[in-house]
Amino acid sequence: MGPLAGLAAGLGLTVLASHFGFGEALGNMLMIGLLVMAVVVAIGFFMRRRAATQQPGTANMGGMQYATASANPAPMNRSAHEMSLPASAAGVPATASAEPAAASAGHIPADFDVAGFERTAKVNFIRLQAAN
Repeated sequence: MGPLAGLAAGLGLTVLASHFGFGEALGNMLMIGLLVMAVVVAIGFFMRRRAATQQPGTANMGGMQYATASANPAPMNRSAHEMSLPASAAGVPATASAEPAAASAGHIPADFDVAGFERTAKVNFIRLQAAN
């Protein structure tokens, strides 16, 4: 019934837009509105494209456009984070070492806490699996 109702509505609007319903002036106004919308969409497309090419450093960020701009982010409150762990993830030891991750990652800053990152990533993965 849905497709039939859509076809009937479209047919009814077509009849209204033809010589049975709307006048010629309203048809012209609808056409002008359609042209204005097309111009707005085209200008928006070109402005977004130009803004994307003019942003400095976006090619070198490697998909990190939502990363923080701060050079020294605030440290994470681990005690509050570890208290909110589910019972299944609380006893999970952090057995992964930092050397394999550092060797395969390419460029890792010297002050980056690799062990803490791996521990938090593992806890989040276990939480995700528990929720699933």
